[in-house]
Amino acid sequence: MRFAKTASAELDWLNASIGFADSYENLFSLVIRQSFQSPLLSDLQKSLSDGRSPLKALRRLVSFAELRFQGLLHVFLDPILLWDYQTWGHLNRWKKQHAEQAGKWFQSIADIEALSSLATLGALDQHSCFPTISGSDSSWAAQGLNHPLLPAGVCIENDLVIDGASSLIIVTGSNMAGKSTLLRAIGLNTALALAGGPVCAQQMQLPICLLRCSMRIQDSLQAGASYFHAELERLALVLANTQEQLPVLFLLDELLKGTNAAARTEGSIRILNRLLERGAMGLIATHDTELVSLENQSQFRIKNVHFTDVMVGEEMRFDYKLRQGPVKSSNALRLVDELLAGSFVPEKASKKS
Repeated sequence: MRFAKTASAELDWLNASIGFADSYENLFSLVIRQSFQSPLLSDLQKSLSDGRSPLKALRRLVSFAELRFQGLLHVFLDPILLWDYQTWGHLNRWKKQHAEQAGKWFQSIADIEALSSLATLGALDQHSCFPTISGSDSSWAAQGLNHPLLPAGVCIENDLVIDGASSLIIVTGSNMAGKSTLLRAIGLNTALALAGGPVCAQQMQLPICLLRCSMRIQDSLQAGASYFHAELERLALVLANTQEQLPVLFLLDELLKGTNAAARTEGSIRILNRLLERGAMGLIATHDTELVSLENQSQFRIKNVHFTDVMVGEEMRFDYKLRQGPVKSSNALRLVDELLAGSFVPEKASKKS
């Protein structure tokens, strides 16, 4: 009776978690039945082999604990055999014996699941390839780059080269033309490449680098942080990482959007110069056309590219193709005129973007 309450709570947890144990035992068995040639996969498989028997033992303990739900049978047997108390003791001994190894089992299955996901992308996406990863002083380049989450019939491929350390590409363009999507495609494919997986491109090469982004910034009422403050916090992390040994690949979307135009331009120039001084490379997507003059005024390697829209009759269309040079026009006022005229359709604009 002294230990009944504690034992009951522990056994309740055990019964509630049996689905968890069964699921992982099935996963372990699936991996163990495979034949691997890779030393890495063989080591992961061995770790799971070591964990299979303990999981089966845990399953037996669950069957013992289920006697508590057998009504009168449990009422008579438990006081005579101390059934719950002994089952609880076995559970504690199981935990003590396998506490150190259990973390390795689940880390191994997590590694195999991650590798399987990367392999699945390479197997299912006919347009994917494995990138070439070189030294930290090389350039970032891709041919036929596309976004991993867009279907092949919708996604538009683009070519892009970032000329190594202290290089910047300024992406300007119309609203909804594809600037942010390009940055996300670069970021996602870089993350896939650095994880050892395939990328959504015809060809791609990149250096070993630190991928750092300032995108989709949000303010916080609870934390008392304005949009501008939240963006500065993110940029502080990006700048801090430029002190590391590996080069930084930065992706900045609408830099310093939370302040006025004059301060935004001057502040952006200062931040970009500091990043480039420290050998970082990257892209910035912006509507601030004052920044395009950096291509001819800066000591660093800076070039302008842009997306644009085409008017076909009264309809605005996008081809999502990246072009050289700064953008020459803007569709913002046309969209405002549509809004005021009552002809702006948010769903249509969302599909285009």
